[in-house]
Order: sequence, then structure tokens, then C-alpha cells
Amino acid sequence: MKDEREVIEIFENFGEKFLEEEKVNKKAKNVRKLIVKLLLPVKNKRILDAGCGIGLVSKNFLKFNPKEIYCLDISKKMIEIAKREIRSKKVKFFVDDMEKVKFPDNFFDIIVCNFSLHFKRKIRTTFKNFYRMVKQKGKILIAIPHPYRRTAKYSKNYFKFKKVWIIDKRMKRFFYTWKVEDYINIPIKIGFKLKEIREVESEKIGKVIYPLYLILLFEK
Repeated sequence: MKDEREVIEIFENFGEKFLEEEKVNKKAKNVRKLIVKLLLPVKNKRILDAGCGIGLVSKNFLKFNPKEIYCLDISKKMIEIAKREIRSKKVKFFVDDMEKVKFPDNFFDIIVCNFSLHFKRKIRTTFKNFYRMVKQKGKILIAIPHPYRRTAKYSKNYFKFKKVWIIDKRMKRFFYTWKVEDYINIPIKIGFKLKEIREVESEKIGKVIYPLYLILLFEK
């Protein structure tokens, strides 16, 4: 529960600034476009945007006529902003935890989790809940800050699992140091099939160029 409270506090305090920054962040915008591209077609499909934040991924999906989108976030502030940004009867909003939320079994055609899973200490529990909620042959797409880059910049030891706090001029926030193999092997052992891996955008740290983001596409 401590992690959940901390995430809520982070985004309650940072919500409006986050909106301003995300709208002009070209690299994040490119990732959102790629997420949608990897999941097309979405016409007449029911989508869960888990950890939706201010709803920018859902906003992109609306251009392609999904049946409906469920925007889910643990932060009431994020959902308030998402409601303000998205004006569509196809979108429903929920304040809840993706790890524990009780949508029906085999309910969604697609689940997207964009830049949210790294806040989780128990990603196995989260993936199990996703597996329960998504339909057979349904798709799960996970986008996260790339673990290699995060280790190089903040943690130093790629193989040591821990909670790392980042304090900079933007905000105080944390992440868990899950490895790439964790993000792949845990869902596979639950029953998902890995369909595609993308390492996108880049950042130079010292003399080394690292991938910024990791995108994983699974199918049930």
C-alpha cells in the first residue's frame, strides 16, 4: 500500500505540470504513435488503458474507432485531467489499481500499460490480472522506460532489484529495477506469447547511447 500512496502523492502534486510537459515531449509522442500502430486495427474493440495518466494514449486510439476505451489510473488527479482532455462517450474513467481492479474475465480485446508498470513491486500479480481480464487471442502491450538506460543513469547495478528514487528539477519519483528478462519471462510463464519487442528513441549518457524506451507486445 505504501507504493500506491506514494504514486498517488506524486501525481496529485505533479499532474498539471505533467500535462504541459507530455504534450510537447516529442519522444513520448512518438512512442504513443508507435503503440497505436502496433495494435491496429482497433475498430470495434474494447481497450483498457491501464495506468492511463492524463489519457494521451487513449486520445490517439479514438482516431481509429474502437468500441470503447476504459481509462484506469490510481491517481484521481490524473483521471480528472484525462476527463478534461478527452470528450467522447466511448471513453469511461476509473480510479483504481491495475493490480487489483475487478473488471470481468475475458472482457478486453486489448490492454495497454504505458509508462506505469515500473512503479509496481509485484508485476507478476499485475500480469495475472491482465491475463484474467483480456480475451483469448487478445493483446497486451507494455511500454516502459528502458531498464538498461535507467540502470546506467540511476542505479548502477543492473542485476540488483531495488526501489530507486529520482529527485530532479521535474519531480520526486521512484521506480523498481526490473530487468528486461523479468518483463518478458514473467508474462510468458503466466501464459502470454511474446509477439514483438521494440527498443525506441535514445539518450546519450557519457559516451554511450542507450535506448530510452522498451515496448513489449504479448498475445494471450
